[in-house]
Amino acid sequence: MAVKLAENIYRIDVDMPRSPLKNLNVYVVKGEDRNLLIDTGERKDAARSALFRGLEELEVDLDKTDIFLTHFHPDHLGLVPELYREGMKVYMGRSDVKMKLLTVGEQDPKAWIDNRRRLGFPETEAAESAKADMKTYPPETFDKYTPIDDGEVLEYGGYRFVTIHTPGHTPGHMCLYEPDKKYMFTGDHVLFSITPNIAHWSSRIDSLGDYVHSLMKIRDLDVKLLMPAHRQVTGSLAERVDEIIEHHGKRVKETEDLLNEHPGSSAYEMAAFMQWNLRYEGGWENFPKGQKMFAASEVRAHLEYLACRGRVRKEYVDDMAKFYPLNKTGDAT
Repeated sequence: MAVKLAENIYRIDVDMPRSPLKNLNVYVVKGEDRNLLIDTGERKDAARSALFRGLEELEVDLDKTDIFLTHFHPDHLGLVPELYREGMKVYMGRSDVKMKLLTVGEQDPKAWIDNRRRLGFPETEAAESAKADMKTYPPETFDKYTPIDDGEVLEYGGYRFVTIHTPGHTPGHMCLYEPDKKYMFTGDHVLFSITPNIAHWSSRIDSLGDYVHSLMKIRDLDVKLLMPAHRQVTGSLAERVDEIIEHHGKRVKETEDLLNEHPGSSAYEMAAFMQWNLRYEGGWENFPKGQKMFAASEVRAHLEYLACRGRVRKEYVDDMAKFYPLNKTGDAT
């Protein structure tokens, strides 16, 4: 079902069964000449049905529609190949386009396994996790993206949307801001009832530092209508930004304290010691397989944040990063 949020702006609630995210908010800006679709949903039946039902309800002509992708995650761009029409613009942040084009075509199992090894996954678990994710995220075939940069203007539905580059959640994450009406599409940059995952990216040394900087970049914007990619809005933009920064400050402190107790740990090993707000039975051993990669990568981002600021030391063992307090050496306990 499509819900009208403002003149020519609608939200389609796209279901995400069995995902802790629960839903994706897809937005449609209807225009006289061309429409703009903001994100698409994952390549799964539930998302596909909800999206196409909403587009039909709004009488959206895909031949007169462009797509703006806030970032390259599968729940945001999975349905692009099915939506694409000749002449359609598919906008995405330049850094994310560059990374996405590297994954077009056949998947490389070794690359998926090596990513987990670098985080400290045991050999068998790295292979099992990679295999499961490769099944969940089949290889991409679409490559007709239009790269966009910070400060570009997109005109649809009588609005002038300004692109804002907000790296952190992904290197090329983009928000859209309408300065006259004070409307903002935040993608996964700012969410309200959940905190966006901040992963470690090989192309960005300090993704958590990038994210905090990006939060401050938008914190004081005058926004009357906030449109996040998941769940609902509760409170103001500035309040939520402050909450997220405080959350990561506590996480950094927790990471530093635990590393003092477990020097020489990998990100995977450190993740086992952290506190996680997930509803499941058991400890790290029973952690959902799909969530372990997210958790370990986020812990790596916090460790790299500390390393970049000279608060911990990093060493590599067979391409796997291990971290130490500055005054300690030796193996993980």
